[in-house]
This record gives sequence, structure tokens and C-alpha cells, in this order.
Amino acid sequence: MEITVLAYQQDAHKKYLWVKDKALASYTTDDIEILIATMDREDLSFLERIFSLPVNQIRQPILIVNQSKTRQLSSNIDFIRVINDANYGLSRSRNIALENASRKYVWILDDDVQVLPTAMTHILQAIYKHPNAAALTFKMQLPDGNPKRSYAAEEFEYRKTHLSHGPASIEIVLNVERLQTSGVHFNQRFGLGAQFPLGEEQVLFTDLLHAGEQARFIPEFIVQHDEVSSGIDPTSKKTIYARGAVAAHSNQIKAIFLNFKYVFFLWRKGYVKNWSKLIEAYWLFDHGVEDYATGFEGHRNLHLDL
Repeated sequence: MEITVLAYQQDAHKKYLWVKDKALASYTTDDIEILIATMDREDLSFLERIFSLPVNQIRQPILIVNQSKTRQLSSNIDFIRVINDANYGLSRSRNIALENASRKYVWILDDDVQVLPTAMTHILQAIYKHPNAAALTFKMQLPDGNPKRSYAAEEFEYRKTHLSHGPASIEIVLNVERLQTSGVHFNQRFGLGAQFPLGEEQVLFTDLLHAGEQARFIPEFIVQHDEVSSGIDPTSKKTIYARGAVAAHSNQIKAIFLNFKYVFFLWRKGYVKNWSKLIEAYWLFDHGVEDYATGFEGHRNLHLDL
């Protein structure tokens, strides 16, 4: 059934989604918990930029994982929970949050984004339409309202062919029950602070599809991120090494072909023109494949810049 948002009703801080031909939707914003990974925080003021509200006016359930060896974060607000973790790693932070989630659905956010005013409307519509999906992904925009990157114009269900780069974590809403049933979680060998410092979202979605779970893309904006970004340098040794590991995670045999494809990409785009650098890129990718397959960090330990 096509869902049309008619209005929001505020009642004891609960926002209900009204839909055509149905008095009340099955899901409310109380069914969605926002999981935020952050580091070295001592107060909640950073939430004001994310939600464009004073902290004491935020009503959305939030779980913050603050990774720090020296600083402790706390909350005296009912809707906001905090877990302090003395270790580092983005995928580790995500998994801690998922293990302690208190709602049916979770939206994964970072501490440098802004939630768009219509975000919860779009998320609730998608949940209502696809209640059995393990993951829903959306779009992010720049401050000028333009898309952060190129997106499909229409909704689609993820297949392996869609996972060449994967969605950004801040675009992802997860069905906690489906993740618990499938046993899928973030692979802690991937992501910032891990052996392979990127690709955690692509690996997560690969594992979801392998487990027979459904993931869908919804062409609606839910979050804003500044244009200035650390980004990913396709020529950096860390990136090439990690790309090899991501390829091996998906298919170790196919990773051999993808190695040649990635090196050709670097040459075709003009990122690397020196023949010796292309050979080095080939071996870095291969080392990522091998280290992922063996569970070893031998090649990484030989390169101090990995």
C-alpha cells in the first residue's frame, strides 16, 4: 500500500506517523534509537548541532558510545544513554552500541552530522513499507542541499552488484531483531582504528546478503554532512591494502581479478602514472588479500605506514 504522510501528532513526546487508510501506523519514533560513535567527550553539547535543539529538548532515544582512555561522558537525561569504552575502533563502537540497543530499529550516526527535519518521517515510512528488511539505506546531502554523491533515482533491493563501495554508515537504519537472528554484526577487522581502516559498511552488507537478509535503498534524504571531509585517498597505502581485504572478504578468488581492476582504475584515472608505483599498488592490494585470508598482520607489520 502506498503510504502518504498526513500529519504528526505529539502526545507525551511520542510522534506517531499517520497514514492513508489507517488510523495509526505500527511504528513510532520511540521504536528507533540513534547510535552515535564519538571520542574523548565530557559533555553532551555536541548533540545540539546534530539535532538543532538544546540538549534538554531532545526527545529521540539516543545511545552514545564514547571511546576514551582519559575522559568520561555521562547523561542525566532519560532519552540519552551513554557507554564509555576505554578502547578504540569504529566497528567496535558500533557493535557495543548494537549489543546494548533498546529499540527495534537503530540509526547509525557520527558526531559531525546534522539530522534533517523530515528524517524520521522518511525512516518510519520505509520501516512501515519494509518491516522485514534487515537494513534500510537513505541519502545524505551537503549544506547546500545537493546530494553528497550520486544516488539511484528509484528504490531498490540490494544485490551483490550494488556493493562495490557500499553505503555510508550515517545513511543506514538497521532492524535489530533481524541482526540478532542472522548473527551479523560489524567485522572489527575493518573500519577506522582497525587493521583494515575502511570498508566496514560494505563488509556488513555482504554478510547480510550472505545470511539471506534483505536490504533496501530508499531515495530520500535523512542526514546532512559538510562538504569538507577526510575522504578516502584511492592512492594511499592504507586504502589499497584495505581494498584488498574487502575484496577477499567477498570472494578470495575474484579478489585476484579485482586487484588488476583496481590497479587499472588508478592508471585510467591518472591517480598513479609511475609504473613502479602501479606495481607497488598491486602488491599492497595482494598483501591485503593475503592478510585477510590468513588472519595475519605480517605484511602490515612490514609497512610502518599501513
